[in-house]
Amino acid sequence: MKIALGQINVQSGNIAENIRSMKSMILEAKEKNADIIVFPEMAVSGYFLQDKWTDGEFVAFCQSQNDTIKELSDGIGIIWGNVSQMYGGQTFIGQDG
Repeated sequence: MKIALGQINVQSGNIAENIRSMKSMILEAKEKNADIIVFPEMAVSGYFLQDKWTDGEFVAFCQSQNDTIKELSDGIGIIWGNVSQMYGGQTFIGQDG
């Protein structure tokens, strides 16, 4: 089994940039025939301070990005971190989506 590490520079609160970086790493891992790629905890949202944890709209938007990542899972397993209410959550999508 070939495992790729998706070590990205997670930007707190910059979901669009974090997703862009993740997409790029997923495509690169696929090109290198990795079976699975693992991203850091909180890879989608980053760690942030203040009241973003309690902003239901922000949390819902972060969680909606799971579908964006899932669309890239054809042929590769993906593990990534995202917010789940006030607690972090890891998500795994297999090679078959």
